[in-house]
Amino acid sequence: MRRLSTLMILALVCPFIHARNLREDVARYEKYPMEDVEKILENTEKAPNDAKRDLLDKLRDFYLSDPSEKKILQQQDVNQGYFLQKKITKEWNVNIQRLFIKDILSNPIKGFHILEAPNISAMHLALARIYMRQKDSYHASYHYTQALRFRTLKMNPDVYMDPNRLKLLRKDDPQIDAASEYQSILKEMEENEKKEREARENEIVLKDALLNQKASNRDILDEQLRKNRELMDSMRKKNNDLLDRKKKSEDQFREYEKSHNKSSSVILNEMAVLIREIEDANKERQKVIYKKSFYKTQFNQTFLHDYSQNRDYTAYANYLDMSSRLDPENAKIPFLLAKEYKLSQKPHKAIDAYQKSLEANQKVAGQLNDGELKAVYLNLAGLYYETKKYVDSAYYYQLSMEKTSDPDEKKNLTFQLGKLHTNKTGNYKESIRLLQGYLAELNGLNPSDPHQRAEWNREKFHAYHFLSISYQKNLNMTEYEKALTGARESYEDIEKIIEEQKKIIEVAFTKMQDSKKNLLNDTRQEDLSAYNRNKTEYEKENLFLNELYSIKKSFPLRNIYFSLAEYLERKPDYKSALETYQMAERKGISPDEARRQIQRMRNMYGVSL
Repeated sequence: MRRLSTLMILALVCPFIHARNLREDVARYEKYPMEDVEKILENTEKAPNDAKRDLLDKLRDFYLSDPSEKKILQQQDVNQGYFLQKKITKEWNVNIQRLFIKDILSNPIKGFHILEAPNISAMHLALARIYMRQKDSYHASYHYTQALRFRTLKMNPDVYMDPNRLKLLRKDDPQIDAASEYQSILKEMEENEKKEREARENEIVLKDALLNQKASNRDILDEQLRKNRELMDSMRKKNNDLLDRKKKSEDQFREYEKSHNKSSSVILNEMAVLIREIEDANKERQKVIYKKSFYKTQFNQTFLHDYSQNRDYTAYANYLDMSSRLDPENAKIPFLLAKEYKLSQKPHKAIDAYQKSLEANQKVAGQLNDGELKAVYLNLAGLYYETKKYVDSAYYYQLSMEKTSDPDEKKNLTFQLGKLHTNKTGNYKESIRLLQGYLAELNGLNPSDPHQRAEWNREKFHAYHFLSISYQKNLNMTEYEKALTGARESYEDIEKIIEEQKKIIEVAFTKMQDSKKNLLNDTRQEDLSAYNRNKTEYEKENLFLNELYSIKKSFPLRNIYFSLAEYLERKPDYKSALETYQMAERKGISPDEARRQIQRMRNMYGVSL
């Protein structure tokens, strides 16, 4: 696998490194007309092996027609399936950024004669897709990069009008006439501008001559000046016509550019999938790169090893990023890119990618379905929260809640949004509105099953807790007291469930012990089954008790009891405040502080109490 991945990297990178430094003869390319190539491509689905054989034969002839000995040797290695196997010893590098060609979207070097060879590129691309279907990652990667070596990723006017490229297209391809027309228009405009410039310079000369000549020569100069002005007017009219024709030609170019760039984007997407398949096959993302642990040797020496997981996988993201730039109206590509950035723990890049996905979906509606839109909103909410942009996080939580149809998920998002407004954004009115609706729905349930009732009380407690904070910040003290009281009642209900559960566990333990006694005599299968059944029931009830204790431990009880007592003391309702402190002491809620508060109140309000 390491050898396979190493070869794949070399295949991905090498064609880009050497492609633009070669000077080639277009006659070599004309031997493989696009019409013949397309006939072969028609069989790639029905008879892929036959098509592969024909394409390989043509490519072999093409490469061997190059007089360069280096390229012949390279092609021989490819045909044998080794591709410099013995020379390459470099292992798979999870950060392919070091080997990646960063300026792949830049304009081609002018010294390279063949700016694009669509026939050769089409043959390599067809072979790459055949090898992908046959699960041959090495050959697929080689042919994908060779397809890009003979293709301009991002179309530009120089390549569009290149006469060598036009020779390699189909004879009836409309691009040929369009590109030739575009090129002739540009040439005519250049000549017209040159003539117009000369006419302007001539006008200046004639005007100077008129100032210095005698009356007898003025008629001749006036006539020349008039003809020169007529020439300039005709030049302007011709230039306006050329501008209109140029605009139409540019529109045609933009349409082809868009189509060409989308095709390049599809190729890069397929290459990204190939990269990911090889990573998964090699389990690269599961490997531990940096190991960290402390241990001591027999000489009492401490060593440090880093076992943290490496997350810097850039090749897959780089291909998707290039693909997204080539096809900015495609919402799916930045959606996948954002997921990759999120997994790689790059929240800022993930946010940018998700925003691009939303913008593309607005331009061309319907690309993202409701489930994907909801995922985008929810992920953006979490990422903005992670980057401490809480207002933006609340906005996308709200959008996600509006897209959600599942009642349980909607209820959870309502609570999370209310909690966010309480703790982070300071929008207490909105928090109160959300949490009141959340509690109204909860209070209408009142389940009887202990498991459901425990979860019900847990949700109620936290909702009342955050609601009390919002009421306090909003200076609504009457509702503040009610919210604190509701939280306290939810906690007391949990305590009742705990006490009942302890009794159930005692009964289950007694049953288990009784069935165990029967095993001391002659053991029967039915006695053993009864014991196992009772033991399982006891363990199940004990597990539920531990869950109840976990719920109880998650409650900020001190905040509730002491805040309620402080409010009652300010009300003033000294007796209720004292009882609340005493209740906190009995329940073991910061008992030392509760006793100090009780003593303080008795010293201050002894007569009243």
